[in-house]
Amino acid sequence: METVACGLNWFGPFSNLQDLKDWESKEGNDTYLYLIRGKKKNAKKCRAFYVGQAFMQSAGKRMGNKHHHIEEVATQADHLCIYVAKFHDIKPSKKMLNVVENLFISFMYQYLVKAPDVMLNKTSFHKPQSSCYVVNNWYNPNNKEILHYKKDSFCKLIPDVICFYYETGAVYGAQRISFISELN
Repeated sequence: METVACGLNWFGPFSNLQDLKDWESKEGNDTYLYLIRGKKKNAKKCRAFYVGQAFMQSAGKRMGNKHHHIEEVATQADHLCIYVAKFHDIKPSKKMLNVVENLFISFMYQYLVKAPDVMLNKTSFHKPQSSCYVVNNWYNPNNKEILHYKKDSFCKLIPDVICFYYETGAVYGAQRISFISELN
């Protein structure tokens, strides 16, 4: 069983799909994962979440496909929040992408959300089949590091470091990575 380790650079929030597509046309179409938070059409307060991957196309193009889950929450535009991820210095394999996506889906479902009707994903709620270590870096669409996490943003919900051990099913994380020192 292969262990997966990667760094993800997350960009967002985007409040609509067109802004994301415009950003991708300038910054590159190498966005492989995405997080969506929105509100279903007739929901009063409940937020809905979706974790997805785009392997053969960009995240923006993938979300624009007909019958994508974003359609369930895009009608409430004032509640829509999209983050897309680029892998730091690598082009991920499909297997690696599946493991990382599965980690995010199962982590959000089992730890953060704990309600099947809040997750728009319909599969991958069980733990990944490999150990996985992810370092998350958060940036706004202007490529500036996000230093202050808003209360309900993905930056605040998802730890900066997630370590998942397949053998035990244990998840460890560091909520915020902080500056320690500069090395010469």
